[in-house]
Amino acid sequence: MITVISVYNNRQIFNDCLSVSLSSQTAVFQSILIDNTTGANKCGAKVFNEVINRARGDFLLFCHQDVVFKNSIWLSDVEKELALLTNPGVVGVAGCKEKTKGVFTNIVHGPNRTFAGEYRVTVPTKVQTVDECLFIVPQDIFSHIQFDELTCFGWHFYAADLCLSCILAGYTCYVIPVELYHLSAGSSLDISYYKTGRLLANKYRSSFSSINTTCSTWRTKYSVAQYYMYLAKYAISNTKAYPFLKKYRNELVGRLIDRKL
Repeated sequence: MITVISVYNNRQIFNDCLSVSLSSQTAVFQSILIDNTTGANKCGAKVFNEVINRARGDFLLFCHQDVVFKNSIWLSDVEKELALLTNPGVVGVAGCKEKTKGVFTNIVHGPNRTFAGEYRVTVPTKVQTVDECLFIVPQDIFSHIQFDELTCFGWHFYAADLCLSCILAGYTCYVIPVELYHLSAGSSLDISYYKTGRLLANKYRSSFSSINTTCSTWRTKYSVAQYYMYLAKYAISNTKAYPFLKKYRNELVGRLIDRKL
């Protein structure tokens, strides 16, 4: 059985997307749905760690509020895919390999339902990290691996971090060949995203030369310089960037040049 876990902050989107999908499923499943419309929960990793002990499923499925399953047998199809996997750690619907540029997935996203990757998958595909929009973890993994609340202090990279922890513990991460619609096009990156990326790169510097995710790639040896590079790009391209970024964008670019990256 699968336990579906989701934190939602927009009741209308949740009702139109995930809630409708769950209500149509023919498979037996458990759902743990956390109302965060007040914004009280600031850390996804913390919320997930707190509810894991309530899960009764053999697999725990974590997903965003704005995903739509393809049909009423989607969870059943996922269970069949999971049964084919060898030593699974984290299993996603979109993900990246460490040394290959581009996203492996079958999902579509955004208002125009465009293809969300560069490579379609027809069989379970080994990856380094998976996207947070939807991922699945065997229940027993949480007996010795948890979400990292210090590194992933907000709502970014918690799935990537879990993937890397599982790989170091000897597990394999996969993207499975299932179809899904994700309403968001994945462009909601903020300052905390880049701060978390820097922490993640520092954490795994001795284990991985690079961390490749669906939204960015981090070269762990140069995480500090890369952090400033991302901030500079954010300040230049985002009209809502924080004032201190606008004021010091030249300084940020200068630090990048000084490091000759």
